[in-house]
Amino acid sequence: MPVLLIIIAIIVISFFSWIIRTSNSFKIMKVKINEADAGIGVALQKRFDTLTKLMQTVKAYAKHEVDTLTKMVELRQGLSGASIAEKADYAQKLNNAASQIQVVA
Repeated sequence: MPVLLIIIAIIVISFFSWIIRTSNSFKIMKVKINEADAGIGVALQKRFDTLTKLMQTVKAYAKHEVDTLTKMVELRQGLSGASIAEKADYAQKLNNAASQIQVVA
């Protein structure tokens, strides 16, 4: 009889230790999943911030280009009926405006 009780006790202890190990494994997996989810959230927020900054930069550069090109068109339109001195002045202004255009290859 005592051998049977020892075997039953070993089986019960094994069963409860299995339950505890399984529960701990699930808790560890849940923590890892939450950490991965937080990492994804951080990456998405970083991407959004970067795209927002890039969009603002592009808008500012586009405004600069529009202003520069508009100024150049206005200067070219003034050359049609101008004297030599005025044309030289316009050429200088065009050179100054052209130096503001940045070409990226």
